[in-house]
Parts: sequence; C-alpha cells; structure tokens
Amino acid sequence: MSKIKSLFIIAITLFISACNTIYVPPVNDYQPKNQPKVALVIDVSDKLTHTHIGTTIFNNFTKQYEVDVKMKQHIFETLKHKLKEGANADVVLLDKTLSNKRASSGFVFIKDKQWQFNPSLEAERKELTAKGIDVVISITEAQTLVDMYCTQYGCTNFYAEGHGLYTRSFFGLDNYHAAASYEVSAEFISQPIDMGVMESMRDLNSMYGRLTKLDLEDPADHKALDKAFFKPVQTGLTGYFENLGSIINKYLNGEFETSKKK
Repeated sequence: MSKIKSLFIIAITLFISACNTIYVPPVNDYQPKNQPKVALVIDVSDKLTHTHIGTTIFNNFTKQYEVDVKMKQHIFETLKHKLKEGANADVVLLDKTLSNKRASSGFVFIKDKQWQFNPSLEAERKELTAKGIDVVISITEAQTLVDMYCTQYGCTNFYAEGHGLYTRSFFGLDNYHAAASYEVSAEFISQPIDMGVMESMRDLNSMYGRLTKLDLEDPADHKALDKAFFKPVQTGLTGYFENLGSIINKYLNGEFETSKKK
C-alpha cells in the first residue's frame, strides 16, 4: 500500500470518527423504576433480503426470501424477553398509528447542551405517557450503510437493502454477514433522554456494528438460496436484538454513558 493511499485512508477514518463525535449531556435525577413500561414500534418485513455485492456492479443484485420465522413477532418476543429479564420491564407492542401524527421517534433532542423534549411532538408524548409508557423504541427496516472501500481516489459505499443476508464477492472470494439493516430509535419520554446518542448504542448501530460475520459454505447459486441457508442469518439478527436489549437494560437501570465530547 502506497504512503499516499495509507494517509488517505487514515484521513477518511478520522473524518468518519469526527462525524460520529457528539456531546452527550449528563443524565441527572434519573430514578430507575421497578417495572418501566416500554413500547416497541416495529416496522419490518417478514421476508429477509439478500443483498449481494459482486466484483463489478454487473454482479450486484437484491432478492427477498420467505422464511419460516415471522420477523416482526420474533423481534418483539426477543426484546420483550431480554428487557423483562434484565430490567423487569413491561413491554408492549405499540401500533404506530396510535398518535394522530403517527410519531414513534424524535421526542427528544439536545439543545444548548441539554436534554429537551421536542415541542412539536408534545401532544403525542403526553398521549403515550398517559398510558404509563416510559420508553419508546422504534425499529424500522431501512437501507443502511454496511461497508466501505476506500482508495486514494475516494470511497465506494455498499448498502444492505433490508434486514437479512449481506454477501460480498470479490474475484471468487465470498464473505457472508447477517445484516441488521434497521434505523433504531430509543428514547425515554417520561424524562428527556435519547439513548440513541450514547456510545454503546452508536457502536451497535455503526456501519460494522450492524453486521454479524457468518461461516457458511458457498452455495451452488447465490441467486437461488434455500430456507436452510437463512437459519444462521436469523440467529445473527437475534443476536443483534439481544445485544440491543442488553444495552437498553443498562440504561433502564440507570447506567448511562455520557460524554463531554464537543
């Protein structure tokens, strides 16, 4: 690797790190509840998406597969069990149409280095807190950045088009990952705290935090996979949500990661 190329990649890495730096205000006067009520809003497909990136763009493709697991229900049950186990949380599935504006995230933001509620969603927040809800977690399947290849000429970004399998082939060498391709929001709405800006959550939802490397045998045809091929993919996605639950449990128990980064 040339010196110029090495310096360029280092510069890109530092730039990405700088973009991810955020000031997180301290959390004051938070008192953990014996049984916090957590509402989940889950907007995902029950199908799993296979996103394949080949040696050239002509080898790229995206395909969806039916699987035996109902993913929305599976995600709910996984998080419900984890949050009950770790924080004695009462977990409910929230219909995203409950509020007039269908708000499921964006209740909290940081302004002037302080936690604040979003005044434009105050009616929706009060509607939810009136039902005893303390925390809203929103999980939306979305195209997400999962890989990046940089040279001295610039960077090429690779995206997973949905939750499921991400494969990268380069001159016959294949790599397989379970891709947790989600936008995740987790906010306290009884007290203004955005868990999404804290370090562990940002790491989990970073470019590589979404991926679980899989040790799979190369299929005869990448475009014709059977259901059995997706079993380890489902296991990888389950692991992602178990990790998400473990992180949120810490916050529910008052173990916050705040920083003084500016």
